[in-house]
Amino acid sequence: MGKKTRVFFATDVHGSSKCFRKFVNGAKVYGAQVAILGGDVAGKALQTIVRGPDGRWHVDFIGTSYTVDEGPDLESLEKLIADHGYYPYRAEEGELEARKADGTLDGLFRDLMARRLEGWLALADERLRPDGIRLFLMLGNDDPGELAALLGRAPWGEHAEGRVLPLDDEHEL
Repeated sequence: MGKKTRVFFATDVHGSSKCFRKFVNGAKVYGAQVAILGGDVAGKALQTIVRGPDGRWHVDFIGTSYTVDEGPDLESLEKLIADHGYYPYRAEEGELEARKADGTLDGLFRDLMARRLEGWLALADERLRPDGIRLFLMLGNDDPGELAALLGRAPWGEHAEGRVLPLDDEHEL
């Protein structure tokens, strides 16, 4: 029998930056040689933060109303929203309604998904590569297919969808 390979597997992070950070950090904490993100990586909704006439930013998010100034408070609010799996978007009053009317809202949503995933892939590169922890990535049934190209270009990790890849000398994914 060859050496043992410890695998750290997660799925269904659904856009939650907090869950993704836990996934990346967990691989090291649990001594895994392989980390697998098994799909459903994208979140499901935009969360607009609207600039009011007073220049402050307003949002109702998961039962709480927030009014914050530009700067650290707004950035903290955006992190809270991203950690819950939503895509924060700073908008002017009526902007989202206009995007919906002109057909550009879906494109904005896909762009925000792609930006978040690109950031996650950079974080995985920064945290997993130095320790040689192999990373395998897949999309799930809730993920738009356009994200596959990003997985294929990940700076660290392999897009595993539809492929048979070796985990070690004895096991395949």
